[in-house]
Amino acid sequence: MTPGMSGADLANLLNEGAIVAARENKTEIDQDDIANALERIAIGLEKKDAVMSEKKKRLVAYHEAGHAILGALMNDYDVVAKISIVPRGPAGGVTIFTPSEDRLDSGLYTKEFLENRMCVALGGRLAEEIINGKDNVTTGASNDFQQCTQVAKQMVMSLGMSPAIGQRLLGGQQGGGPFMGRDFMGQSAPPMSQALKQQVDDEVKRIVDEQYKRGMKLLTDNMYLLDELAKTLMEQEKVGGEELVRMINKAAIEGKLVMAQQMATAAYIGEAAENTGTSRAALPAQVHQVRGQRRPGFCGSRALPMLRSRADRSAVARYGLATEGVEAASECTSDEVLRKVQQVADSQGTALPEQAIQAVAASFLVALASTAAPMPASAEVPASAEAALPDIAPMQQAAPAREIAASPADRVSYSNLLQLVDEGQVDRVDFYDKGRTAVVSVAGRQQQLVAELPLGTGLINKLLAKQIQIEVHTPEKPNPLLGALGDAALPLLLIGGLLYMRSRGPGTGGIPGMNQKAQIMMTPETGVKFEDVAGIEEAKQELTEIVDFLRAPERFVKVGAKIPRGVLLSGPPGTGKTLMAKALAGEAKVPFIQASASEFIELFVGVGASRVRDIFKQAKENSPCIVFIDELDAIGRQRGAGMGGGNDEREQTLNQILTEMDGFEGNSGVIVVAATNRADILDQGREQILNVHVKNKKLAEEVTLLDIAKRTAGFSGADLENLMNESAILAARRNKTGITMQEINDATDRVIAGLEGRAMPDSASKKLVAYHEAGHALVGTMLPYHDPVNKVTLIPRGQAKGLTWFTPGEDQSLISAAMLKARIAGALGGRAAEQLVFGTDQVTTGASGDLQQVERMARAMVTQFGMSQVGSIAIDEGGMMGPSYSEALSSEIDGAVKAISDECYLRALTLLAEHRAVLDKIAHELCEVETMSGERLKQILEEHTAVPEKLTAV
Repeated sequence: MTPGMSGADLANLLNEGAIVAARENKTEIDQDDIANALERIAIGLEKKDAVMSEKKKRLVAYHEAGHAILGALMNDYDVVAKISIVPRGPAGGVTIFTPSEDRLDSGLYTKEFLENRMCVALGGRLAEEIINGKDNVTTGASNDFQQCTQVAKQMVMSLGMSPAIGQRLLGGQQGGGPFMGRDFMGQSAPPMSQALKQQVDDEVKRIVDEQYKRGMKLLTDNMYLLDELAKTLMEQEKVGGEELVRMINKAAIEGKLVMAQQMATAAYIGEAAENTGTSRAALPAQVHQVRGQRRPGFCGSRALPMLRSRADRSAVARYGLATEGVEAASECTSDEVLRKVQQVADSQGTALPEQAIQAVAASFLVALASTAAPMPASAEVPASAEAALPDIAPMQQAAPAREIAASPADRVSYSNLLQLVDEGQVDRVDFYDKGRTAVVSVAGRQQQLVAELPLGTGLINKLLAKQIQIEVHTPEKPNPLLGALGDAALPLLLIGGLLYMRSRGPGTGGIPGMNQKAQIMMTPETGVKFEDVAGIEEAKQELTEIVDFLRAPERFVKVGAKIPRGVLLSGPPGTGKTLMAKALAGEAKVPFIQASASEFIELFVGVGASRVRDIFKQAKENSPCIVFIDELDAIGRQRGAGMGGGNDEREQTLNQILTEMDGFEGNSGVIVVAATNRADILDQGREQILNVHVKNKKLAEEVTLLDIAKRTAGFSGADLENLMNESAILAARRNKTGITMQEINDATDRVIAGLEGRAMPDSASKKLVAYHEAGHALVGTMLPYHDPVNKVTLIPRGQAKGLTWFTPGEDQSLISAAMLKARIAGALGGRAAEQLVFGTDQVTTGASGDLQQVERMARAMVTQFGMSQVGSIAIDEGGMMGPSYSEALSSEIDGAVKAISDECYLRALTLLAEHRAVLDKIAHELCEVETMSGERLKQILEEHTAVPEKLTAV
């Protein structure tokens, strides 16, 4: 029932299930409690007491019936799990679909599925139009239209699923090289001509209109079923998936059922959602979707929990917390402090920038937070207030507030809070308990954050910059710090603020939060072990080496491996980065020092670097230890990308971290673990924190430098250093006395493509990936100007479900037009194989990365290398200021890029069609052996056809 949920999501689900069970006076949690909790998390609480007129009830019933029937009758879609017209949150009704876990695991979505998704999303509006006419449709389908437009745009601009646009990626980031890190272009997305934009708009409208007409016909042909389901919903308000199946089978028996037209043989025949228990007679199951809120209904998936907004009320009122036994608290808001600071500045005639006003207000809010009252201990609500409580209140009444706060599901880590703030999901923050406890309104769901928050201006400044309401609950008595806002001290603070806040030394009496050193949380013993972390075995295996480094470094030193100085953990919130870092410290039995990178940054230059020096000074004094830096992307973005030419506070702070790490001795015992939610925006030149030796490596006799050079064409010096150290680590792990070619090859794969994942189980998805990779390999081998294939594998690495490795015969500083076109055709070989074998409607989203490479290379041929009919000119894309060329030339560039892409795609299709038999053989053998060498691939091809010799133009 929970595909797509992270560990934090699952913990929240189980806690919600416990609350549901407790409300019904149960002694244990049953399956129904879990199902109810899942629906509460995904779509909000049921409003069972909501009054709905018969007219509106009928409208909602038909609206949801339209979604459900179209979803059930599609040949390639998710299973309908439940339809309800009981209002939830802002939605008047809901249709829930259960996604296929296998499809979620593979991450591949067919063109047919995406078209079905749009058609199902339009089902509510279509049903309204059928029963009430075009002039009486409602606004309830606005989110459905938005989702349809987004899907259609992705199909046209990112997935190459529009014949008019072709196999291209439009509007995406163009960073990174197409092969082996070679970059042919700049970092920003290239501009599009007005003609191409109009063509994209026309294609999006065409695709959506086609699904609208298709859905209308299918619903009109099944009016009997639509009426029957709507009538049942009006009578009993809820219909389960099994009951809908019975209705459909009854209609089929009576000859009243019209199914959706079978587009093509599905690429995923035989897949089914494992958790529904539903008859499969009329419901083939496929992949997941997430629909947004709308009125009058909601059509969505169980895969991802969604948070709902609540009224903007004080924390005590929102939680229904009484204050018996606790001193009454007064409230001071960020708006009040900002207003008073601005008033005093205006009255004194002091012209200060908005950032300075915000910095002063943040300092006072930090000081006020340090005097905040304790969190109220009771959750009992006075009877008179019960009617005014939000939906969350009954859940809070089920247990005392202290118990709720202590449960893992109601705790939000500091890094998660910062992530939610950056995403704009936080509405307000209430501070209690001397600033250490915060009650956070997160996208409408009240979550109680009980943590050791760093008491500094970093968090307050971030909240103020995002215009998030801050409220400090102080004891009910005059607060001298708040009173200082109105006396003569504040004008002096404003006038001398710029100089005064530069003072950072201890004991100088500076503004609270401005002169203090970095807030460090050091835990001598975390109490967390690797056995407490589940679901990320590959990451645990990697970090086990760090434990070995700390415990027995001599085993690695004797084969020339250098002790690493840092590790980067990457992943979305809730996936266990902080837990893994604590487990690393717990296993090594060393102190754990934690800090957030966002707290390093202040308004004034130099503060962050100073705080970094303070942290590493304490780390060295407590070595061996683990230093954990959360939210590294707050300071580790690519340099030189800002308006200030890259010389800003973030760069200085990052450089200070790197300087400190460079200064470590080999036996310092300090390991830096950094976490980020956005590894893609970190500086590629500094992503690898491990610094390694390339000397004194013990190589096995069969290893030669020439062999390594052939496999690593395009590697920089730093890449080669990292490669050799990774090879030494693998040799030590395997208890070898020297590095063999096997370690070199494994380390090369690991450096280029990431950690090796688990092999896919035998399934239709595996078969599709096999054909996709076989298409790349066959096209690349049969084109004389393409690089030779080194190996093909179905073993996932990083985000890729399969990989085809091409190895240049020699370094190529000059690349011919023939070679670039061959590479474009090879990149399109996977999509071409999907279309040839499974049909146009069954091509998947798996080619999105290939299309990005195609767009980069084709555009570089046109705009940089003079290899098209546009001419022998270099065209400046314009950077931040936009293109500097005419609209006519922009249209000509788009046409030339599309012509190159179409030519190469046709070439790939033709090659695969001519060698279809050998394509089948390669794909089938890949499914069996999972990894195929380039030699074996060439051997299979030579059994069926002549393989051309590889050529070079220069």
